Amino acid sequence: MIREIQRSIFVIYEQFFAIKITIIGYKKILQKLAFFVDQMQLSWYIMYCSQTEKRSLKKMKKDVDR
Repeated sequence: MIREIQRSIFVIYEQFFAIKITIIGYKKILQKLAFFVDQMQLSWYIMYCSQTEKRSLKKMKKDVDR
């Protein structure tokens, strides 16, 4: 009786530990994904800023030429 209880507790603990490891793994993957998304957003933002800067410079040049 006691041995069965110990065995079931051990199995439950094993399952919990496996779930915990899986959650940690998913957390690390999500962190890497979030970092990648941040980098992409940053590069898009830099591209967008450079494009708008070029447009405004062209517009300023047209205004000066007039």
